[in-house]
Amino acid sequence: MNLQRIEEHTFDLDLLKNPMIPWVLDVGCRGFGMAKQLVSMGCNVVAMDPDPDIEDLGNNFSVETPKLIFLRQALVSREEAFHGSGVLMRPHDVAGSYVYSSCSTSNPTTTPTARPPVDVELVDIVDLTHRWLNINTRWSAVKLDCEDSEYGILLDWPGPIADQISVEFHEHLANFRFNLSEYYPKMLKHLGQWYASVKFDRTHQHGLGENYWDTLFVLKELVS
Repeated sequence: MNLQRIEEHTFDLDLLKNPMIPWVLDVGCRGFGMAKQLVSMGCNVVAMDPDPDIEDLGNNFSVETPKLIFLRQALVSREEAFHGSGVLMRPHDVAGSYVYSSCSTSNPTTTPTARPPVDVELVDIVDLTHRWLNINTRWSAVKLDCEDSEYGILLDWPGPIADQISVEFHEHLANFRFNLSEYYPKMLKHLGQWYASVKFDRTHQHGLGENYWDTLFVLKELVS
């Protein structure tokens, strides 16, 4: 394995060379730092972020092949996507932004925000992969940095649809939705049907205490 960090996320770079032109899903792309690095490495990148203030580099990033596609949508669990649109919150007290769906257990109107909430379109990983993008092979990598949506996404992960999943967990946002002491064993058991936990350690980062800030799951058949 060739584990390296790109913009605070660990990947096995050898797995990015498996297909002729690998496809990477960058969820929570923000300033496109990771997306641009991956494109420079020869990857096709689908970058997602629902924040309306993010400039659409997908329209002006001048690279012929490989390419960068930008989707102004939020990736969520299948249940949340089924319930329709969501609300993007941009709070005072934490960095970034996060999404409430109509089935969330907390009321978004009570969350103090720096800017007005906005409606966002929700999509789940199955629809994104098989219906919208028509990708018939696996993602070479999926990166999740989506401000607590990762918890629901991973809990109903549909199978071996990606060679590797690089995740930044956000416990400071997820505590109101999940009992995390019960969540992690359940999630690991579910993903463990297909993936090995190559990197799953608690560290201090971002001034927000100890968390699973930089984790990596790799298909068992690809772990060497």
